[in-house]
Amino acid sequence: MEADKDDTQQILKEHSPDEFIKDEQNKG
Repeated sequence: MEADKDDTQQILKEHSPDEFIKDEQNKG
């Protein structure tokens, strides 16, 4: 499950880095 989540995050990072950064900032 963790690996799957990691995979999804990697895909999101490559697809839309801005969204990924925004999500990371919202978390912490």
